Amino acid sequence: MAALYKQAVRAFNRQQRDPLRESAAQVMQLFSDLERILSTDTHFMLGPWLRSARERATTELEEAVYEWNARNQLTLWGPRGEIRDYAAKQWAGLVSRYYGPRWKRYLQSLELALQEGRPFNQTAVSHDIFVNVEEPFTLDRTAFPTEPSGDAVALSEELFERWGQLLTSKAVLRRPRPRNGIPVPGSETSTEINVDAV
Repeated sequence: MAALYKQAVRAFNRQQRDPLRESAAQVMQLFSDLERILSTDTHFMLGPWLRSARERATTELEEAVYEWNARNQLTLWGPRGEIRDYAAKQWAGLVSRYYGPRWKRYLQSLELALQEGRPFNQTAVSHDIFVNVEEPFTLDRTAFPTEPSGDAVALSEELFERWGQLLTSKAVLRRPRPRNGIPVPGSETSTEINVDAV
């Protein structure tokens, strides 16, 4: 993700619209793929978390409040996003309905600023994302799946075909450098992935 983000920012800074669009499309594809792989395991799904919150309620009002709290805890952590993303999770449902839409609006705002020849306004974009994605997500009552779907192994193979080159690039698999002469834990291991051993 970091490499794709850097590509997008680099394209924006160089005022290159086509590379920015390409990077944005890759970021959004990554979110789609992440949603799919997370959906294969109940432990990585938003649905069970929200169901658990609703099940504790004894009235409809309590159910709405408990669900709002469950959504808010994972996202804004306060009515106005006081500690945004404090309890962030990589869960199916959050990826497709919260993180993905936030990134989409952010990337669209970069493209629009470039198209209109104006500076990027982070304050305005943050407000737009809060009003159009973050707060509405906490107030929404959409139910999410509680049962996994898909074959994690087959999907992993598919996603490795799509993303493997990015994951094994030097930018991602860089050997950690010693800090103040002290080796970084794990730096003695190889940065190469032996596909045959998997």
